[in-house]
Amino acid sequence: MKKKKLLIFIGAALLFFLLALASIPNNGDKKLSDLSGVILAPPQGYTIVALENQGRELTDRQAAQELQGLIERYPAEKKLALKFSHSGADGYIMVDLEKDFIQKIAANEFGTVVQTTWRGSARERLRWRLANGDFTPEGFAEPVSRNLYH
Repeated sequence: MKKKKLLIFIGAALLFFLLALASIPNNGDKKLSDLSGVILAPPQGYTIVALENQGRELTDRQAAQELQGLIERYPAEKKLALKFSHSGADGYIMVDLEKDFIQKIAANEFGTVVQTTWRGSARERLRWRLANGDFTPEGFAEPVSRNLYH
């Protein structure tokens, strides 16, 4: 009788251990885009063009060049977005000419999705970025960044 109880106890302990082991997530084979709690969806109401950057980082200068090209190619559109990929995660950089802002939504190096918005003077910011290196000319409002969570 003692042996039977011991075998039942060992079997139950083994079953508990296996169930606990199965519930531990394995993040080793996850892509960067799978780590974030936010699912990036295409922005609503934007004309979206996918950029073939083969996973290379999209610099602000490249983004400004591409957005300026979209404005020239689609002059009637007021909301344009560029979809890009970096480190296995999708991102968007958008310009809204009606509400006058530029916005970038992309995962950072830790997998957290960050939204950065430059408000006001979108066209001037694009021109400034092409010539000077950032979207914030002197006297313009600084960008606002925030982490996006679910």
